[in-house]
Amino acid sequence: MLQQEEFINRLKILLEQKQLSSSSFADTISVPRSSISHLLSGRNKPSLEFVMKIVHSYPDVDINWLLFGKESISKHSSLNSDSNTLLEENFSTERHSTHQKQASDVEKIVVFYKNGVFKEYKPS
Repeated sequence: MLQQEEFINRLKILLEQKQLSSSSFADTISVPRSSISHLLSGRNKPSLEFVMKIVHSYPDVDINWLLFGKESISKHSSLNSDSNTLLEENFSTERHSTHQKQASDVEKIVVFYKNGVFKEYKPS
């Protein structure tokens, strides 16, 4: 499940890495500037549409990192920041424990498409 406070921290990291103000970021992803302010203050939660706008506007940003803090911020290269190193270590531990689970533990798989559509697959 998405942890709002952790998402906000990753959003701040993204703004810092891209050297963007919250206003320029809002303009780039085509959302009202107040939306960014409300998200960063914790007043509002990020919607799927908001996340998809980020991924569409910044295709190099890894959605797994943005949503869950897994992998690294960039799909193309690993940044050498302490936060990414820690995230990668946590992901490695989680991936190892995931491999030990049985297939019967899988409840469903959800695939998200760039156009906002998603499909759910459930094991039979």
